[in-house]
Amino acid sequence: MSWTNTFIESLKEWDEHCNPKDATLKDVLFFLSYNIGEKFLQEDLTVESLKKRIIYLVNEESFEEKFLIDSLIHETTAIFKKRINELGEGIIRNERGKETFEKNGQDASNFERQLSKMKNMQYIYGRESTRCLEYYCKSKVFSF
Repeated sequence: MSWTNTFIESLKEWDEHCNPKDATLKDVLFFLSYNIGEKFLQEDLTVESLKKRIIYLVNEESFEEKFLIDSLIHETTAIFKKRINELGEGIIRNERGKETFEKNGQDASNFERQLSKMKNMQYIYGRESTRCLEYYCKSKVFSF
């Protein structure tokens, strides 16, 4: 599980060194977990819970570890790019996710929190100021 361990350590390092206000580790973990089929997205998501899900997919569902980690790195990059470049699409995606969770009786507070941020003009202006820091950290941490 060297790919998994490296990815998890990279997320931890990113969280320590790059603390942008609009993309917390919890936010990244939520969307990564959601995208790899985690059905029970609890409020206390951790890198360890993501790691357990990855290990499950590799060991029990026969996912190729490198493929899965490459996909998660790609998705992490997409999260950052969309936060910077595709605000409208992000709002639509979060609204759909919120509706889906609400239909299924699940807690949609993560989606609601993201939507309130995305629709705030101060947030929109502030995103550009963290752009350089995010790209620097992403290239440093995720270049394994």
